Amino acid sequence: MPEIVDLEVMKMNMLRKLKSKKLETFDVRVEKVLQNAEKIDIKDSLEGEKLYGISRVSKILSFEFSNGAKLVIHLMLHGNFCWKDVKKKDKNVVAEMQFETGDTVQVKDWSAWMKIELDQKEKNIVSKLLNADYGLDPLSEDFTLKKFEEIMSQKSRSGIKSILMDQKEIAGIGNAYADESLFDAKIHPKAKAKSILESGRAGKLHDSIVKVIKSSIEIVEDLSGGVDISEQERDFMKVYRKSGQKCPNCGYMISCMKVNGRDTFVCEKCQKM
Repeated sequence: MPEIVDLEVMKMNMLRKLKSKKLETFDVRVEKVLQNAEKIDIKDSLEGEKLYGISRVSKILSFEFSNGAKLVIHLMLHGNFCWKDVKKKDKNVVAEMQFETGDTVQVKDWSAWMKIELDQKEKNIVSKLLNADYGLDPLSEDFTLKKFEEIMSQKSRSGIKSILMDQKEIAGIGNAYADESLFDAKIHPKAKAKSILESGRAGKLHDSIVKVIKSSIEIVEDLSGGVDISEQERDFMKVYRKSGQKCPNCGYMISCMKVNGRDTFVCEKCQKM
């Protein structure tokens, strides 16, 4: 699933090619991904308009056009973006946007679980995805240690990994970057928020979240070559999906456990309870 890092790089790379360019055609091939508007409404609202910008809200990308309309896309679990390659056969494409430059963004999802919404005030169409209740964004100035500690205090009995992945508390972090942030902070994913606060480790975790996300954006952007808009492989990660391999810090074997039903990767020597 694309998380905050992947979406930031996708956004940057698309804007490099497409900002201020006119959308020629918008085609939906799997209409069940449309959540709040018909295909005709989206085409009528967006075709012929210039792409003004792309913003990220939690794990959602909002394509903003010159007439004020927004195309809102949540890739969910299996969705991905890619540039159309005429030399390759289209596969699992649910929608595509062709711009005046000839560049075409394809949205792929073999499961068709992803969601597309329109936000267009002139048509009284409002995106529920865009206007949902999201928490603090780790890349925003609002993500301060004080506010992070307030979240943890309010959820003091909860496990820390569930807090990090709760989009109503902290927006954009998923399974992979929760594991990487906790590893960097040397905090066990099953630790309770109360114990982290009482042991004075909240500051370290806060800093680790910001550091891991920002450094990962640089790595993923480099892997993308500044062009690719597909989710990149996460081989650079230190513990995520590295069970059975040696911890890069201590050499102990990384293990996989279930936390709230999710595969969770941890070095139990570095990340003691």
